[in-house]
Amino acid sequence: MLHKNIDRTQNGSQLMSSNKNTNRFRTSFEWGLVLVTVSLCAIMIWGFAQKIKINLKSYRIPSPVKLDIPKLLVMGKKYHILCGKMSDPVVVVEFADYQCPPCGYAFQTMPNILAKCSKKVCVLFRNFPLTAIHPHAYSAACAAEAAYEQGKFKAMHDYLYKNQTNLCRSSYIDEATKLNLNIANFKKALGTSAEKIVNRDMVDAKTLGIPGTPTFIVCLQNGQIWQLQNLSQLPDFCNRG
Repeated sequence: MLHKNIDRTQNGSQLMSSNKNTNRFRTSFEWGLVLVTVSLCAIMIWGFAQKIKINLKSYRIPSPVKLDIPKLLVMGKKYHILCGKMSDPVVVVEFADYQCPPCGYAFQTMPNILAKCSKKVCVLFRNFPLTAIHPHAYSAACAAEAAYEQGKFKAMHDYLYKNQTNLCRSSYIDEATKLNLNIANFKKALGTSAEKIVNRDMVDAKTLGIPGTPTFIVCLQNGQIWQLQNLSQLPDFCNRG
């Protein structure tokens, strides 16, 4: 009996050992598959990244386009001077949307770009809220125009771009309060006179065929009008003349 028990014990030990070896093999095989899969993914990602890198290197921003349009239509009957003077040799008219991320980026980078220009530049702002994709852009533009009526356009303009993720009526009123505006007049203007200005800007933008936001149109003293394809082109454009 004892001998038989020993045999069974030995057989059990051999079986356990065999199972352990099988499990180790399976584990090694599974880890091998994981490593192969990860390696293949890494190679594919690297190849895709190299393709994007090549495409970016080959990409060139299109040159500024000369336009044959009335200067008065570009500037509008009422505009806002963000910086400079109308007598400056270069006048840039910006059509923008307060909820547009690229417009927000242009707002941040504009001071550095203007510093690279060898000529004095006057920057004018006009509204072009893209209401189909930016539900708060129109109300934000009205808030800026309502603040303009009390001499605080630039302050509200800057606030809106610095708070693009919080564009709503309550935030406009809160900021108007901080700016010491007459809140009753501000609220009234939001739905009346401010809307008229924004609507007029939108009509002009569509008449001019403005493709989107931000769009920068350059008016020179010699009467030429150009549309920049990117704000970064402004220094070279100014410096070459």
